[in-house]
Amino acid sequence: MNNAKILLYAEGAEDVIFLKDFVHVRFPAEKHLFDINATHSKTKIHKVAQQLQENEANDGINIIIFDADDDFQKASQDIIQERDRLGLMLDIFLFPDNAGKGQFETLLMQICPPENLPFFDCWKAFDACTRTLPTAKSTLYTKTESQCYCELFLDKNVVRKIEKKKIDYTSSDAWNLQHNTLNPLFNFLNQKIQEYYAKQL
Repeated sequence: MNNAKILLYAEGAEDVIFLKDFVHVRFPAEKHLFDINATHSKTKIHKVAQQLQENEANDGINIIIFDADDDFQKASQDIIQERDRLGLMLDIFLFPDNAGKGQFETLLMQICPPENLPFFDCWKAFDACTRTLPTAKSTLYTKTESQCYCELFLDKNVVRKIEKKKIDYTSSDAWNLQHNTLNPLFNFLNQKIQEYYAKQL
């Protein structure tokens, strides 16, 4: 029995849910090839090294998808150094587009329907206001922004699922999984699928 798969590790639980939904929508015929999980931290690749090594030995494809954050080159180099230190074979994609700075939440903002875009202007004004409060203990997280977005534009049943870490990214009320912004991710995963099939010959 061939246990080879496209083993993909993302950073967090929400990233995993999004990637599973994305693969389900954009690669329905190949979704069974994917095994998508979370490392729960950029610094924990070593925790899944054994799984990656076993998949490599079975002629599978290994992928890491993390955030580029404020420095794409540094984020990429950090993963490459850890990959080489652990002696792993894996490919890397960095949110939002594998080319510039940003994160998973940046991508979500870019694929929302045009009619929802004013929300982000409202949020910026709200965030700026909170930063002027002398008694504030910290600033708001980007995840707080995405949580509020979901509560506004998804129905109540979906919002309840958010509390259980199950967001439906296939909902066209909040996101467009066919958006051109997702082309880099689509092209990257499509290439990995072709490489997977080539290795199985």
